[in-house]
Amino acid sequence: MRVLFVTYPEDSNVKGMVSLAWALGAAGHDVLVAGHPESVEFVRRAGLTAVSLGRDHVMWSYMKRRSHLAQQDRAARSPFYTRGDAPDDELTWEHLGEHFGALVDWEYRMINDPLLYDLVGFCRTWGPELVIWESTTVAGAIAAEACGAAHGRMTWALDFKGRYRERYVELKEQRPGDDRPDAMQEWITRQAARFGVGFSEELTTGQFTVDQLPESFRLNTDRPVLPMRYVPYNGSAELPDWILAPSDRPRVCLTLGATFKDRVGAPLADAQELIESLGEVDAEVVATFGKEQRAGLLGTVPDNVRLVDFVPFNALFPTCAAVVHHGGIGVFSTAMLAGVPQVILPEVYDTPARARRLERKGAGLVVEEGPEGLAARVRDALGTVLSEPAFAEGAAVLREEARTMPLPSEVVPWLEQHTARHRAGTAGAVVPV
Repeated sequence: MRVLFVTYPEDSNVKGMVSLAWALGAAGHDVLVAGHPESVEFVRRAGLTAVSLGRDHVMWSYMKRRSHLAQQDRAARSPFYTRGDAPDDELTWEHLGEHFGALVDWEYRMINDPLLYDLVGFCRTWGPELVIWESTTVAGAIAAEACGAAHGRMTWALDFKGRYRERYVELKEQRPGDDRPDAMQEWITRQAARFGVGFSEELTTGQFTVDQLPESFRLNTDRPVLPMRYVPYNGSAELPDWILAPSDRPRVCLTLGATFKDRVGAPLADAQELIESLGEVDAEVVATFGKEQRAGLLGTVPDNVRLVDFVPFNALFPTCAAVVHHGGIGVFSTAMLAGVPQVILPEVYDTPARARRLERKGAGLVVEEGPEGLAARVRDALGTVLSEPAFAEGAAVLREEARTMPLPSEVVPWLEQHTARHRAGTAGAVVPV
């Protein structure tokens, strides 16, 4: 069958789709990855075939010009993301209405509108039978419906979007018929109607959701979930000799990520302070800082710190006793599969909620953002993780939970069956075994 992945241009989002795209290709299916022109290079670097459509979105430049949006997208200050895993009674009608109103204006529309027209045209020409779309790129759902394809979405974090949507629809049905504003439905209805597609909730969250987080990290939902084990993909790389060299001290990786800072200029933890603080820990610290981060270091680098531009995490983490990072889903999931305890400085979106769950499972510690003493608190948390065996034990338990999830190759037959049912007009939810 012909399978089309739809994404928007973020390296981490594309990397999250690579393992399933490769598995479908290895099973004999034709696989393409469509997105904005800026996404082409990310896709090509992953060894996949890219389709450039529409024009590049302007979401990040829009946020840069409006600093309050960048600050709101930092999870600790966001009026939306701080409640993503809260009890239902905290997800009120007013709160969710504000959430969808804002996200439709500066995220969904900006990402999808520049892509939609060309994407529908391509789908009607190429004729995919299955469309897998990244959770924000709902243009993939509209295009799939416009050409008669089955479709589902892939999440790259805790499924806040799916849970918020499900809760909003539940509350909407309890309200008077003349007082049910729904910014997301109104926008999708308007765009889908251009192509003869009527609105349904499948256009918001797909016919199913491919979720790469273990069950203990999933949010409660009635929507069909297709679990799939995360398979690390770090891009092309060369293994440094020192990775396998024996060390008389535990190895720790420090990585702060770069994407969000590069996009909107939001401040991250001070790299120099962190390096100096971790210099006091009896460990070999591997700091994966890009050229710009290294150029910003003004002081000396402690003797126990090794600065590297890039190293494949799937090769480095199995040699580590702990990982200190910003909570990015790729780093988080790779460390989880390696069974390594984590010290997380949550930055954006779902990272505080995901870090809290990790901490509750005994597989690491959270260091919350604060005005003072961040570097010292990270140092102390790392010292605790390294000195108390319970954290390694908790990380090992989490690793086994992650490893019991179906591999991408095992997910492929489910997708084939769902697509066949859809084409036969008898499509039902994909039910994992």
